Amino acid sequence: MSDLLSSDLPRLRTLRTWHAMWMERIDEAIAAAEQRERAAAGRGAATAHPGLDH
Repeated sequence: MSDLLSSDLPRLRTLRTWHAMWMERIDEAIAAAEQRERAAAGRGAATAHPGLDH
């Protein structure tokens, strides 16, 4: 796999920085999606009628 990457050190460092930036954005998007799912599940439990199985 290393043959697919440039051997130019500045380019590798730029790629590493870009990768870290996108990983942070992806982690934030995952956290937001998880929070929305928890909120939706909480709203569903709060509005469920007693005695009904969901």
